[in-house]
Amino acid sequence: GLPLPAILLVLLLIATFYHLSLGLQVVIEDYVHTELARLGLVVAVRLSSFGFAVAGIFAVLSIAFGSTS
Repeated sequence: GLPLPAILLVLLLIATFYHLSLGLQVVIEDYVHTELARLGLVVAVRLSSFGFAVAGIFAVLSIAFGSTS
């Protein structure tokens, strides 16, 4: 496969999920008033964003550089 589109898509995925994580963190900090719930939700958002980003990156790399046979 072609490496440039795959690299650009991986960079887009990283930027998108980082932006998602930061945006949701701001919403959580503004609207969740219990400290423990706020902390738990921020950690959950960070972990799930990271997990989805890794899954997306794996999918892109599998398609771009995977075997065609």
